[in-house]
Amino acid sequence: MELRRDAGEAPRPDAPADVFTFRPRADVGLSSEAVEQLYNELYSKMGNRAKTTRMQAVQCAAFAIACCSPYENVGFLQATSRATKSKYKHLWPGKFKARVFGEVLEDIAKYGLITQHMGSKDPLFPDGITTLWVLTECGREWIQRALCDSVGVSFSDGKELLILKSDKKKPMPFEDDECTTALRAQIRRTNESRARHSWACTLVDLGRGGKEGVPKRIDPDVRVALPAVDLECHRDFRKDFRTGGRFYCQPQWLSKVDRRTITIDGCPTVELDYSSHQTRILYNLSGLDAPQDCYAIQGHPRSTWKKVAVIALYCKSKRQALATLEHHLEVDRAGAKQLLSDYCSHHSAIADKFLKARWGELFYAESQLTMDILDAAYTAGIPVLPIHDSFVAPKACAKKLREIMEACYLERFKFPAYIGEDAEEDADDLFDVLEGQN
Repeated sequence: MELRRDAGEAPRPDAPADVFTFRPRADVGLSSEAVEQLYNELYSKMGNRAKTTRMQAVQCAAFAIACCSPYENVGFLQATSRATKSKYKHLWPGKFKARVFGEVLEDIAKYGLITQHMGSKDPLFPDGITTLWVLTECGREWIQRALCDSVGVSFSDGKELLILKSDKKKPMPFEDDECTTALRAQIRRTNESRARHSWACTLVDLGRGGKEGVPKRIDPDVRVALPAVDLECHRDFRKDFRTGGRFYCQPQWLSKVDRRTITIDGCPTVELDYSSHQTRILYNLSGLDAPQDCYAIQGHPRSTWKKVAVIALYCKSKRQALATLEHHLEVDRAGAKQLLSDYCSHHSAIADKFLKARWGELFYAESQLTMDILDAAYTAGIPVLPIHDSFVAPKACAKKLREIMEACYLERFKFPAYIGEDAEEDADDLFDVLEGQN
């Protein structure tokens, strides 16, 4: 919107997107001779006390600039030092303060590598517009030189592999015992095996998920290395170590389009996916075999029934389910009732288990299966990246991975699984909304 003001155009909330943005990272930076030279030119007179954190902020800024460089119309959003609010400090992952990062970006803008478009508030945008940073031509030339001898560096001390949260998603302290020690060792072992390989991808749609507008690529062949710290999984439990427990890692937030471009050691990958996973698990936990595709129901697209399934499994009451259906599927109350009724009728054998907030039980069952698969793949020497109910591995290992997924599922649930390549529908956003609400 600030760009539109500069061009003399009136800003509009419904204006089509012409600049694509992301939030810069504060835990990963770019190290190279050019970055070190930039730091020395900007802060040669700075005292030793502040050098380390200021250098990290410069490296993170260089990493953000590098992420913009393949595109003509991509920038990043970061508040300046004057706009940083103390109430958001707990969300800042950097070892340097957000205020320092804002100061570094302003200095790099004065140096001529980026342009600052100030954020603001006005009646059209009462929540405010965050400051936008866009590369200059000088900055584009500089980052090409910087990338020639660059390496990615992590400023993380190592993430906690086990996280236990309360019902309200607040971290809970816990004492280690044999169970947590074994869980942590399993996660660490499979993390280390994954990190022994080089993972990269081509960011095709910047997480847009097929929305309107296309980032204009200047260099279509740029590959983005996935830092080792991003390949580390952790498990997220709720209340105790038998509720929840899903595996999480940074590449899970890549869109399906972007995940299809992942390579391991330069070789193509495959993503194998369990069909209608959580509904099938609920059938199997009830001692029943499930239909081959639990979302193959007449009347609506498969993607619609997948969202209905998530709502039926995660909501604690019919009233909550209907309200959620109205909101996420944009239907009226009568339409929501019909969808829920049709889905329950189709799955009448387990309908009595719907609307009871089963997410904790199902996440735990799903995560234990993931643990089995990662262990088996580790033994077989196959690098695997878990994406909840799907798994990314070298394409050459697709047959062996499928065998592992089938065997692990049968061993744990006593019924056969149905496995295909990754489906188009994605309900992860809905999972995140509903998880832990009940």
